[in-house]
Amino acid sequence: MIHFDEYGRKDAPVIVMLCGAGTLDTFVHQYFLSANYHLIVPHLPGSGVNADVIYNPEKVKKELYELIESFNQKVGLMGHSLGGQIALMLISERQQLFKWALILSAMVKKDEKMIKTYSKFSKAEAKMMKWKWLIKLQGIYWGFNEKQIDYMAEYSCRITPEVFASFFENTMDINEYDYLNIKIPVLAICGRNELKIIKESLDILSLNRNIQTMQLKGSHDFFAAVRHQYESG
Repeated sequence: MIHFDEYGRKDAPVIVMLCGAGTLDTFVHQYFLSANYHLIVPHLPGSGVNADVIYNPEKVKKELYELIESFNQKVGLMGHSLGGQIALMLISERQQLFKWALILSAMVKKDEKMIKTYSKFSKAEAKMMKWKWLIKLQGIYWGFNEKQIDYMAEYSCRITPEVFASFFENTMDINEYDYLNIKIPVLAICGRNELKIIKESLDILSLNRNIQTMQLKGSHDFFAAVRHQYESG
């Protein structure tokens, strides 16, 4: 079974939170939900204890199904970016396991040219992951606490070029999934300043009337933008 962190009472309703690539605590500003929910944060490939694990969608789905079924209840599901792609795969295949889903900034429209371009920079990206000062600055911007920042700086050093490339090479192709048959409530959100392909992904998902879509101010890390807006009043 995939390794995971958990917050809140174990007898409470479950919400599974699937992080963005390489960012275990993506949903740090939602951890307050642990007052009423049992929050589950799996260590996806490229994050936490699995920072050096190549991303294989089929393997990850199998591990997550095993984890989710162990709770013996329907769960809520949240996913950002890579985690959003995985969330869509899960609910497209086995929606009976879920109450609802929140999909954030997921690119579901596969663009081979863009994938090759991003994969080409995987060595440089992996090298930057070893710059602890840079990772810590990012953690501060995202509003992580000191423990979360230090942990991200530690595991990011183990992300290899191969792991980085696997995020892009295994980008979801929505045409391979029966997303139009999803009947559970789904909300899909992205930032207004995100890549065109991510906003187009939102348009594709909106073809299913059970998937409501919304654009918020900001870019791919609009979580931080929303946080700063809230804190500044």
